[in-house]
Amino acid sequence: MRLPFFGRPAALARILLVDDDPSILETTEFVLKKEGFEVRTAKNGEEGLKVLETYEADVVIADIMMPKKNGLEMLAEIRRNPIWRKKAVMLLTARRQSEDVLQGYTAGADCYLTKPFQKDQLISSVKSILAAVQEERDEKGRMRRIVDQ
Repeated sequence: MRLPFFGRPAALARILLVDDDPSILETTEFVLKKEGFEVRTAKNGEEGLKVLETYEADVVIADIMMPKKNGLEMLAEIRRNPIWRKKAVMLLTARRQSEDVLQGYTAGADCYLTKPFQKDQLISSVKSILAAVQEERDEKGRMRRIVDQ
């Protein structure tokens, strides 16, 4: 099933999935692709940022505990970059303490899910983030039309 997204009926929502655990990466990629999303992967935050330079992901899903650059460091760089700052970011991690969740949201995460995750919970969260991003873009488009008139 192809998901219409951002007014491009034949286009897929694009997801960058970043995790250092090959089995989690493979399983999560399979679940997302089966749902109709286009998915690119990276094995750590450093590699994920390099992928973002050439891949216009609609949502970034990142683990927190990774080598080279962890998910929070990656998120901080995304939020500092004027081109990526508004990009939707979901943290998908085994860190489940309330302090960890608070730290993730304080760092700028749009969503925080813990492992192990339920397939339906992941898909629902991704769709909710995409709907919010679409709504924000629609509102900006309406504002531009008003200003142009």
